[in-house]
Amino acid sequence: MSLQLILLFFPEELRGLLLDPSISDLMINGSTGVYADRDGVVQHISLSTPYTNERLTAAIERVARILGQDLSSQNSILNTRLPDGSRVAVVGAPSSINGPTLTIRKFNRWYTSDELIASGSLPTDVRDTVVSLMLGASSAMLISLLVAFSVTPWAALKFLRGRAASQHSPTEGRVTALYRRVMASLLEDRRHALVFAAVVVVLLLAAVALVPLNAVKVKDASLRQQERVSGHPQHA
Repeated sequence: MSLQLILLFFPEELRGLLLDPSISDLMINGSTGVYADRDGVVQHISLSTPYTNERLTAAIERVARILGQDLSSQNSILNTRLPDGSRVAVVGAPSSINGPTLTIRKFNRWYTSDELIASGSLPTDVRDTVVSLMLGASSAMLISLLVAFSVTPWAALKFLRGRAASQHSPTEGRVTALYRRVMASLLEDRRHALVFAAVVVVLLLAAVALVPLNAVKVKDASLRQQERVSGHPQHA
């Protein structure tokens, strides 16, 4: 679990809050205390041992370091993620004049669209619109592939033939000759064309399967925006 990366930086009481599945947001302020969003309600959490600004500063510096970030007076704001997607936001001195603040937004579980609709968080028409847009994007991708692997090779071969004829050159470069042979083989030999199409389909399906198999990580738009703003790569 990604929280294990940072648990050792905090006292036992805060570790229990971080691991509490009923808490989605944990907000720690060295001046005003600890607050938790539990089941949609923000609560003030009383600690048996005061958590001072000095201890919080030491903890967030270690958190930043283990996440590959630098927290200093020149770079006092940190907005990043743990490997499981949990968001970590830090505001330190001098940006935070009353002491550093740390907010950790956890993802205790992932919800299906049906669950979000049942809870009233997602309207049904919005879900249906998103699905239709995704299907439309998939159709556009298939059309692009059709053009890329059919029209483009044919047009390229016609261009190369016309170019060679206009130049009246009996010789041509090795790369041009190789490209011409490959394209001619795909267009004039049906068996080669079918084999090539089968290989493309298999590779495409394998690439698509990488996402549900968690073999690759897909960054959302908000994370890419954070990278552009901060100039640092964020962990997906």
